[in-house]
Amino acid sequence: MTPEQIDRVFGRGRLKMATGEHVEVFREAIVPGERRRYTKRFLDTTDGHFAHWTEREWRILARLIGHGIDCVPDVVQFDRGSIAGTQLVQTYDAGVTVDQWATLLPLIRDGRVYRHTFEDCAHWWALAHHSLIALKKIHQLQLVHLDIKGDNVCIPLGPASFDSDAPGERLHPLFGQLTLIDFAFALVSGEALTQPLPIGWQRE
Repeated sequence: MTPEQIDRVFGRGRLKMATGEHVEVFREAIVPGERRRYTKRFLDTTDGHFAHWTEREWRILARLIGHGIDCVPDVVQFDRGSIAGTQLVQTYDAGVTVDQWATLLPLIRDGRVYRHTFEDCAHWWALAHHSLIALKKIHQLQLVHLDIKGDNVCIPLGPASFDSDAPGERLHPLFGQLTLIDFAFALVSGEALTQPLPIGWQRE
């Protein structure tokens, strides 16, 4: 892994995450011992008005958490802002994304090096198994995510004491804590939408 890749997965400094133009996500700076937090807001752009989706994401997360669903990130705060377009939702870190596990973190088992953890069959099946468990939990509340992909599924790493700066440290995925993120465009049964969900939208 390059220093930039290590910082992206394990860093403690403030970092703007790579996203589409309609949304802004920052990993907030922390000190050792603190849980990492991410701040997100949707933006109004020349291609459309997306700012109101920030509050919808918070409302959906609040509903899921209120019903005891444990496969979603914990909310730190929701700030309605003083003017339109300044709403923020902040959540605790949900773990390493599946995309990061598959592209940045190699696996070593019994002296053999794999390009990523999912080249190991047991890990691949664990991902499928726990993804289905998580989806079943949210579907029981009549909610469909609609945007399941590698960077919207997170798997925390263990052990909790892991230090990326310490030589010889080993880590492993905690599949039992798999978490789904990014619910702003989820489909909620019975909810009347004032405008269509911007799923699959792209600039011509």
